[in-house]
Amino acid sequence: MNRIILLFALILAGELPAQWVSDSPQTVALQDPWGNLRPRIALDASASPMVIWSRPSDHTVMFSRRDAGAFSTPVQISEENLHILGYDWYGPEISSAGNHVYVVYKEMPEESGPIHLVHSSNGGLDWDASVIVDSSTAISARMPAIAADNDGKVYIAYMLEDVQAGISEWVLVKSTDYGASFGEMIHLTADNSSAVCDCCPASLAVSDSNVAFLYRNNQDDLRDIRAVVSLDDGESFSTYADMDDMNWVLGACPSTGPSARWNGTQLQSAWMSAASGDNRIYFSAVPVSDVSALDQQLIHPAPSNESQNYPSIDGNDLISGIAGELLISGQRNIFISISEDEFQSEFYLVLTSDESGNQVRPHLKFDGTGFHLVYSDNGGDAVTYRYITQGNGISEGTNGRLIAYPQPAQDHVRITVPESGKVSSVEIRDIYGRLCSGQFDNVSEREIRVCLGDLSPGTYMIQLRCEDSVYSTKIFKD
Repeated sequence: MNRIILLFALILAGELPAQWVSDSPQTVALQDPWGNLRPRIALDASASPMVIWSRPSDHTVMFSRRDAGAFSTPVQISEENLHILGYDWYGPEISSAGNHVYVVYKEMPEESGPIHLVHSSNGGLDWDASVIVDSSTAISARMPAIAADNDGKVYIAYMLEDVQAGISEWVLVKSTDYGASFGEMIHLTADNSSAVCDCCPASLAVSDSNVAFLYRNNQDDLRDIRAVVSLDDGESFSTYADMDDMNWVLGACPSTGPSARWNGTQLQSAWMSAASGDNRIYFSAVPVSDVSALDQQLIHPAPSNESQNYPSIDGNDLISGIAGELLISGQRNIFISISEDEFQSEFYLVLTSDESGNQVRPHLKFDGTGFHLVYSDNGGDAVTYRYITQGNGISEGTNGRLIAYPQPAQDHVRITVPESGKVSSVEIRDIYGRLCSGQFDNVSEREIRVCLGDLSPGTYMIQLRCEDSVYSTKIFKD
């Protein structure tokens, strides 16, 4: 695949082992006839991207997946004759666990329409009939967020809003049968002293038995980010964390919320605050063992004439990435910031500065080697996809790159290394970033043999450290 190094703004406080580069932008779907409103992305068991978005012309949810380098013809996955609510600041959401894919959306009208879930067990090739998650009519159910794990558990949080009483709270329902049915409602914020921002989407993150719900509060116009955490598979939420100490006071609706992920037992988030006087994206992290130990960073300083918003975060225990929207001189672009040290230092890349029009609402997923990114290109009238990876972490070609064979592998794989005799460590990770094993033997100065042991069939990422460089490549095991 041809990989093009884009012109970019690069600011480093400390230098990462390699530069990151982006593929050429790829069109997922043209606005005419498919729409392009607020795309979201997830990965299947083979780390193939799956993308959803809203089509405003008929208020439907569209879906496409990438196979063999090309995106499939979009299909409608919301049920016929339903009008689905979709804005550029909130709309349908997607989550995946292996080949199980879940999409949640809100039916119009917003005051009384139910929340629906659709499920696919084969990576979006086929979809089950929708399940109604909440059918409240007296109280509006809005802004659903979703997360799923590998054991068939699906978590959906949404806001209940009593417009007449002026009361809003976040609640959660849980499924243990791949979204076929849901248990009783859990009140996430009713016992918390912090009121909620009723116009800001929220975020769910799941890792093992840890479930985190992040939202923006509204305590006398204080608009900071808070978290409610469960350590028992979402059975109870008793831990509260302050993810944001900016103290942003705003008497209006910001219409932007947090993005969250787990890094082991550390909860990480990206969010926007204008407490400084300028819209800026921040990174924050707290360990579950001590949620008062807040680590907070401005991810990338910017001139006062630039505005940042709508962040999306993902990564593993080695690398974190945050994509966001950048507004300058009326032009909206997409940037990505990548860090190995919780944004004490970073690699910063403006992805769309050479494109006309406005690029908005990015969403990011990490596959262990690179970042899959989608966004709305309102200049090109399309849903657009990019893949961002380390410049020396490409498995194709021979000049300074890794060659892994045989592919697919069985009990071992041989890797040709660009640097003679300098491999210091090898790590193998699955598509969820979990460390599997890393045993290797030197076959020659330029080749190592990596044992795959008892790994299950599937897709894995192998990362090699060679003194001053890091190389990575994807392998497939039969």
